[in-house]
Amino acid sequence: MTVFPSSSFDREIITQLADLFTAGAQLADQMLSATEPVLFEDWAAKLHADPKFNHTAVNRERLVWIWEMLRTDDELKLRFGDLPAATSHISQNSQPIKVFNQDEWFVIGFDNGSVCAILQHQEKAPWEELVSVLILQDLYMRPGKADHLECCDCKAEVIIRVGETSSIDREADLMCVEPERIKLNGRLIRVIVDSLNQAYTVASRRLEPNRRSHGGRTYGHVVHVGAEKRQRLEQIRNQVEQGIWKVPAAQAR
Repeated sequence: MTVFPSSSFDREIITQLADLFTAGAQLADQMLSATEPVLFEDWAAKLHADPKFNHTAVNRERLVWIWEMLRTDDELKLRFGDLPAATSHISQNSQPIKVFNQDEWFVIGFDNGSVCAILQHQEKAPWEELVSVLILQDLYMRPGKADHLECCDCKAEVIIRVGETSSIDREADLMCVEPERIKLNGRLIRVIVDSLNQAYTVASRRLEPNRRSHGGRTYGHVVHVGAEKRQRLEQIRNQVEQGIWKVPAAQAR
């Protein structure tokens, strides 16, 4: 008896991941045996070209996850040694990388369920969501901690839907921002912030007052609303790190 019901679809995904992990480990071993430099980009390109796997199975997120397991797991490191990080081609001296033009929309969810629902709301305008963000400047990423890029500061407007607004001074106290950053419009609270991280923090303070910590969840809980699809900021960061992200065309004002 299992705790969670399983479907053939679930088993197929698990089998694909297991096969991909095995193939990735074998490929890394072959590259090491050939005494050639083992870099993520070369390794990933060879897995992409493997006819055993379809394009959906060999996606960026899975390849980065497998690579990080090969290079960080204590037992696997005994075999593969010190493999470079997937983002080793981006040095701390690299210039910031442009990711978005201004006037792009984002939506914030506070748990995995709400984020998954947001990702499915293709027909819904971002400003109709509980929390939406409009960036007022171009957004860049730069090298950060743990071999990852991080978003640079970017002025933005957060729009928060609430059941009832308080005075501007009270709202400023709740969100820990200056009163002059806030505008009230019916049941909407508009707040000017300095970054997407602050956008998440401000919205969490207002809507989740009992949460112990209101930061540190930006990349998994902020969703970009594109012309054709919605993506978590984490997915976009992975694409930027791999050098395959294309800046969307500027939105018409």
